[in-house]
Amino acid sequence: MTEKPIQDLGGLHIMTAEDIPRFAACTAEAYRGYPLFDHLFGPAYNPSAVETIFGASMRCSRGLLGVSDTAAADAVALFLPPGAKGPSTAGFLAHGGLGLLVSAGLGTVRRLSTYESYCKEVMGRHTDGDTWYLFNLCVRPECQGKGLSSKVMRPVLEHIGDRGQRCYLETQKGSNVGLYEHLGFEVAEKGTVPGSDIPHFAMVWESGRR
Repeated sequence: MTEKPIQDLGGLHIMTAEDIPRFAACTAEAYRGYPLFDHLFGPAYNPSAVETIFGASMRCSRGLLGVSDTAAADAVALFLPPGAKGPSTAGFLAHGGLGLLVSAGLGTVRRLSTYESYCKEVMGRHTDGDTWYLFNLCVRPECQGKGLSSKVMRPVLEHIGDRGQRCYLETQKGSNVGLYEHLGFEVAEKGTVPGSDIPHFAMVWESGRR
């Protein structure tokens, strides 16, 4: 099988280290009103904390593939390929995560830790060593409804499908499920975010179901 080079993803902009601030800022804007982050950072949404979390996570992850519609990053998708190393606690703190303690407080850190443990447990039931992980997909509010989610997702899913691999994600917003189903994902498990009544959907994309 001839593999498509990672540099060729349907004209998408591929993230470099210099892009991380723009990618993190897009994420912080996009998640206003998102139930999970209202829970983690209650009683009020904290865009600075969200930007810190995703900026530090991007800086310390090894093998992370970040793509956007253009260099301006109005739509962003972050993927961890099989074998890639996601953010560790030490790496997260060393790359700016320590600021989270100041901007969000210990309560948020505890809720975030509980949530991450829950995610790992669910993810372990539905992934294997040949599964990609969609770490984040977001679109700036003023750009939503223009098909940008599909624009940044489809070339990467094609890249994954060419290798006969799978992709896994989670979402905490029921209205997102239809979007992901349109892209070929199926709900593998539905649960609840610990300490809340927020739904947690685990979804899987199989190359054979394209």
